[in-house]
Amino acid sequence: MSNKGIPTGWKKVQFGNVVKKINDKVQNREEWTFERFIGGQHFDEGEIRITRSAPIEGNEEVIGSAFHMRFKPGQVLYVTRNPRLRKGGMVDFEGVCSNVSFVMEADEKQLLQSLLPFVIQTEDFVKHTCNNAHGSTNPFLNWKDIVSYEFLLPPIEEQKKISEVLWEIENSIKDNTRYKTKLNLLKDKLVSDFFKENKDLINLKEASMINKNSLSSKTPNDYEFSYLDISSIIETGIIGDLKTYKYVDAPSRARRIINYQDVVISTVRPYLKGFVFIHEKIPDLIGSTGFAVLSAKEGTLPEYLWVFVLSKFFMRQAEQSMIGSNYPALNQKDIENFKIPKVNFDMQKAFVERILKIENSLSLIKENMTSNKNLRNKLSNELLKGELRLK
Repeated sequence: MSNKGIPTGWKKVQFGNVVKKINDKVQNREEWTFERFIGGQHFDEGEIRITRSAPIEGNEEVIGSAFHMRFKPGQVLYVTRNPRLRKGGMVDFEGVCSNVSFVMEADEKQLLQSLLPFVIQTEDFVKHTCNNAHGSTNPFLNWKDIVSYEFLLPPIEEQKKISEVLWEIENSIKDNTRYKTKLNLLKDKLVSDFFKENKDLINLKEASMINKNSLSSKTPNDYEFSYLDISSIIETGIIGDLKTYKYVDAPSRARRIINYQDVVISTVRPYLKGFVFIHEKIPDLIGSTGFAVLSAKEGTLPEYLWVFVLSKFFMRQAEQSMIGSNYPALNQKDIENFKIPKVNFDMQKAFVERILKIENSLSLIKENMTSNKNLRNKLSNELLKGELRLK
């Protein structure tokens, strides 16, 4: 280490001296030889790769005049709106994006292009961009706001080692993502086939009851409970941290009593993270009155109800029953009359066991991906600051 705390052979550089913005404008759409475009909705927060896009064909009316910046494989895109969302990464195909996304290339005599997507995801870079953004409602960045970012740059040989380690982890995440996609496709096919083959249908109220038990106005003010609302659901089926309230301090909608093995359905915009199966005993669990809570009747497996509400068979019925445009919602009485295949207990059990095996595998994959992403982010920050060195 030198006296300034910079590792030997490293140097402090400004972003604009080692990275350039590519202005490859193609405003004449007749000259477009590529097939896909990337909008802000295609960036996943904090990811190194940009894997999502949309075809240009069929979306011509959606693609505004701002979409005229061509990008090529290996280049890095960075969204200049709301930098706290960390939307940026490397592409592996050619296409077009809007002018609110910067297309960037590193000067590889100084900085390896393979490290650039990791640099823009470091905590220091995000902090710099957030501090230098303009506006409050929808903060934005100009190129000059980014070029002044200062960071430590290792020698090229050390950059190669760092890049190799970080991309090894990133490729593991990619493999898990591919496996996760295949398992989800398999699960969807099994569920779809099951509901197509079993055509003896009954109303949902014959297989379950909508549990309308709620806290009464006589509930003691010091009664303490865990509160489940739509914000508690991280993604379909997965509950995050639950807030604890005393009755006197709780939101007015915190009234619905939820029991072990109940299936919870959001009646407002149910397609947004709106389904949860209570697979573990959570004492004193209270939900929002915006939920419909299903309890399985005798002869129906609770897990069978859970798989049913996750299916496209259920969602098609929900879409036909929802009312309202801004916040489409379901009426609980309509849910009672949804159709569900009537199958015996043994068939339910065999079907559910196959689905749960896939769900368990998916859970393990998600845990592995989370661990790898945490490791990738930790190493990116430490290796690119010289706090951790590779032999």
